[in-house]
Amino acid sequence: MTLGLFALVVNALLFLLTDWIADKIDLPFSIDGFWSAFWGAIVMAVVSWLISLAVPDRWEGKAD
Repeated sequence: MTLGLFALVVNALLFLLTDWIADKIDLPFSIDGFWSAFWGAIVMAVVSWLISLAVPDRWEGKAD
């Protein structure tokens, strides 16, 4: 559980870094603060998990 929470914090910080870079190169991307980035990281994790359930692994079931 701790590693998962740490991953969410790292993803939130990456969202904030992306916001900073987007601001420097005048891209229309904005995050209002850490908690917005944290909730965005949670949404991203859930969507990623749902996509991994929907899309089959192309290596699954193949023999070496």
